[in-house]
Amino acid sequence: MNSIRSLRSTSIPAALLMAALLAACSPQTQQDAAADPQVVAAAAKAEEAELKAKEAQEALDKAEAERKAAVAEAEAARSQARAAERRAERSQVAAATPPPPKPVCVDCGTVTAITPVKVKGSGSGIGVALGAIAGVAAGNQVGAGKGTDVAKVVGAIGGGFAGNEIEKRVRGSTVYDVTVSLDNGGSRVIRVATTDGLATGERVRVSGENLFRL
Repeated sequence: MNSIRSLRSTSIPAALLMAALLAACSPQTQQDAAADPQVVAAAAKAEEAELKAKEAQEALDKAEAERKAAVAEAEAARSQARAAERRAERSQVAAATPPPPKPVCVDCGTVTAITPVKVKGSGSGIGVALGAIAGVAAGNQVGAGKGTDVAKVVGAIGGGFAGNEIEKRVRGSTVYDVTVSLDNGGSRVIRVATTDGLATGERVRVSGENLFRL
């Protein structure tokens, strides 16, 4: 009996505690807590802190985006600077490299002299014949007999030779020896029938035995 009484005495306070908890969780108790100024202020501060945290996060996100944009802009600027540096180096190399020498025209040169030359023509035989006749006529005037005959022969030979030379001179012409100092260091003398106004100091190209103005 004593043990049963003690269990009952210990179970009464537990029941009272349960009742108090149920009363605290009742809607009326919650309304009373919500009406408490301290609770309201704490809730407002919590909401304000949450708003500030949200704004701070947005500011961090914006700052991160700006940082990434600045990094990208800096990288683009560095790339442009490297490209400009490479262009400058290429320009310096190009400026320092001498241009390749112009190819030397081995047939080109400058006229240094033009010399007219008298050239005898070719005999046609008419001069020989006329000269021989004139020689025979001249020999016929010398002596008589065999002396006359010898004079005729000599006159014919000499007259034929003289007549041939006279005909060559009559049929002769003037040509021109043009001296060209070549660009490769040599020189050529080209004989031409006419200069066509060519003068010393002019640039020409030699092709075989012909000259062409440059």
